Amino acid sequence: MSIATPVWIGLGSGIGVVLLAWMGIRLGRAWAGYRARRLHRAFLKLTPWVVNNRILPDGLGGWIHADFLVLTPCALHWISVFQVEGSVFGSHNMAEWTVLDSQKRWTFPNPLLAIPQKSGALHALIGDTIPIVMDWLFLGDPAFPKGRVEGVWLLDECFERLKRELDPSRPLPEAWQDLWKHLLTVSAEP
Repeated sequence: MSIATPVWIGLGSGIGVVLLAWMGIRLGRAWAGYRARRLHRAFLKLTPWVVNNRILPDGLGGWIHADFLVLTPCALHWISVFQVEGSVFGSHNMAEWTVLDSQKRWTFPNPLLAIPQKSGALHALIGDTIPIVMDWLFLGDPAFPKGRVEGVWLLDECFERLKRELDPSRPLPEAWQDLWKHLLTVSAEP
């Protein structure tokens, strides 16, 4: 056995760890993509007026990401999706929302703080013709022990609300259809 053998073992182990980490990241992204496609198909069963994973100009020279945009005869819904397990604590006046599950505690920025930026981007693109509704869809099995902020939905509730708005007796205004097409033209996939 030469002195170089431990070097090769260490180098091989290091390469193996890097490859495993790379595979883990790729599998995580593939799983997230699968969940997004499955959710998009579920939205498409409700209405053809849905698009997901779009980058929109924000009206100030930058770009902003939309998880889902859904057009109904009542409003244009900007739906932000969160995959959360555990208890969620959040309110209007908090800078960060907290998630507690059995293994860990983590925080994320208050999603309500982005309302002016998101609605401003849409108003810059389509004007004030269509009412804009900001929705936050929480997937997984979240609990809200202190209650939920208006606009925070679980999956079944979100779909029931959209079904009520998509009443077949209320057609989508033609002007809204034109604005929707314009919105799709100026937005892009990331």
